[in-house]
Amino acid sequence: VSLRAVAERVRRAPDLEGVRVAAGEWPDVQGDAPLLELALGHLLRNAGEATAPGAPSPEVSAARADGDVVVAVRDWGGGLPTSNPKLLVRLLHSKKAGHRGVGLVTVERVARLHGGTLAFEVLSDGARVTLRLPAAS
Repeated sequence: VSLRAVAERVRRAPDLEGVRVAAGEWPDVQGDAPLLELALGHLLRNAGEATAPGAPSPEVSAARADGDVVVAVRDWGGGLPTSNPKLLVRLLHSKKAGHRGVGLVTVERVARLHGGTLAFEVLSDGARVTLRLPAAS
């Protein structure tokens, strides 16, 4: 699966056209394109909602790392309260009004179905969420 193609398809959604897709070569992964689109869509929407008006647009990038592919979604929002996935990935638990709390749970399940992981990084000026997936052989 071409991750760049997945990111470009997701970015075409009306609420995501401001997301930047990083330049450069993106590695391919072994996986299910519709599930990866679903996961990336949740991550990009979260990043877009977290980014304050006037801040840089969220950015998605991908690179090889230790035989895997790491897809990183970066936002310039208020940050995360923690980087602990056990506290962030909780079904039906959202602090955002009108949200049901299934987005990160879905992303985490898609990562596991692909033999990957989901990780969070708290930054001084936002957050970075990484989806680590096995590289295509």
